[in-house]
Amino acid sequence: MPGMGCNMYEWLDIIEIISQYSKVIVIHRNGVGNSELTVETSTTRKASKDLYCLLEKLDIKDKVILVGHSYGGLCAQHFAKLHPEKVEGVVLAESASVDAYKFNELDLPQSDKTQSDEAYMKLWTKYSKCTKEQLKREVKPTLLPKELKLPKEIQNELLDFYIRPKLYRTLISELNDLRNCWKYMNDIGTFPKVPLKILVRDPKYSINSMIKEDNIPKSEAEQIEELWQRLSNDLKDLSDKSELKIVENSGHLIHIDRSDVVAAAIKELICR
Repeated sequence: MPGMGCNMYEWLDIIEIISQYSKVIVIHRNGVGNSELTVETSTTRKASKDLYCLLEKLDIKDKVILVGHSYGGLCAQHFAKLHPEKVEGVVLAESASVDAYKFNELDLPQSDKTQSDEAYMKLWTKYSKCTKEQLKREVKPTLLPKELKLPKEIQNELLDFYIRPKLYRTLISELNDLRNCWKYMNDIGTFPKVPLKILVRDPKYSINSMIKEDNIPKSEAEQIEELWQRLSNDLKDLSDKSELKIVENSGHLIHIDRSDVVAAAIKELICR
């Protein structure tokens, strides 16, 4: 289950490896990619419901190994709590925490100008009201050298991915859900006693990236990273069979930076 605003094509390297050992299902949530934006808001509850219906539709009776990145990790946690009987194991790759609201309690005067929830909400609200042509001029989608080697239909989908207004309506809904999920996530059930692998970014790598790429002051980057690492460590409490790994030379897009480590963690649960 990809992260907020992320696409399934980022996972192609991992899918290629894992598909040698197991059936792989990758989901674009409600309102993302070619998935329709329904009247329902996009939430972890909605994502869990859709995944359950998909497994029923595909007549998959076996237990599944859930893999979730960022907000997709929160969706995986929700599904595991609602349907523990369907879960064999879980891999959380840079997963969001139910306590993500705590980032809004940090004192980050410089970062808040461009990186706060309010800043993203303002930008996404603007984008959600644009046409595709207007978004093409605003977003200016391009392909990375690696993506230019993909089949033409996937290239076209990648170029189209971020110029769909419905994506930004979905992002607004998911960010609202992320800020408020603590109100219900702890009461929906118990996480199953299954193997849980938690993959967390390299703190030094992450801090340096925030400073260099996002122009975040070092003191604020360190605050953000300290809280992220603490909340990530708390995920170990979900299962008595949990294992946490700090992945060197990786940032939040851990599945891109270190696809080898993510693939190895999934394979280990499949082949154990």
